[in-house]
Amino acid sequence: MIRGPAAGYELLPHTADVMLTAWAPTAEECITEAVRALAACFADVRTACPSRTVAFACEPAPDDELLVQVLEEAIYLLDTEDVVAVQMSAVRTAQGGLVGDFGVVARSDVALVGPLPKAVTRHGLRFARQGELWHCRAVIDV
Repeated sequence: MIRGPAAGYELLPHTADVMLTAWAPTAEECITEAVRALAACFADVRTACPSRTVAFACEPAPDDELLVQVLEEAIYLLDTEDVVAVQMSAVRTAQGGLVGDFGVVARSDVALVGPLPKAVTRHGLRFARQGELWHCRAVIDV
């Protein structure tokens, strides 16, 4: 488990995949924690400092679909630009989408600690407010 009770993430084994859970006070911060968890499932990014930012935009969608879109965008950047998203900032658009930036580092600049993610599955996908915090869960195909 990483960080404190107000925001953080946890990686859990899941058959041949990885399950990540994340929590934070807002939906956007929860997605940010999920991106951090995604990177941590395959790379040691604890001391990684972004070398540049990459903008992203998600079309309006329900919260769980925004989570999938952002995680898939981070995987796409890994596949196409060979960079790891180690930070993220995002805001909700008036229409219900999400816009923001990933802070990225070259994959060659971090130690790999597991297999690279291939996709986000919708099996077991959860994203909802529980009490004071937003919680999400996603299974990552590795």
